[in-house]
Amino acid sequence: MSLNLKFIGLLIKLGKTASPTSSATPLTKEIEQRGIHLHGLGFKHLDALHLIAAECLKADAMLTTDDQLLRIASRHLNQLTIAVMNPVHFTTD
Repeated sequence: MSLNLKFIGLLIKLGKTASPTSSATPLTKEIEQRGIHLHGLGFKHLDALHLIAAECLKADAMLTTDDQLLRIASRHLNQLTIAVMNPVHFTTD
């Protein structure tokens, strides 16, 4: 199974498990494509899902202590719609 198919399967699985009464964002073709794009940039599947969720919520920033995620995000700043920051730096900026 290709990584893209695995990623889409994960998105669909998460979409099916969302509570019908929740305010979950429905899975759209744009969200699928965004996930594939982020994964292609080097983000792990779940990291890409977290980024997509933060983007859908129109967050200003996503905080993480994951050094690998921070490195990948810093390489692709121009392709992200939110800042990805270490919480230590977030509180001092």
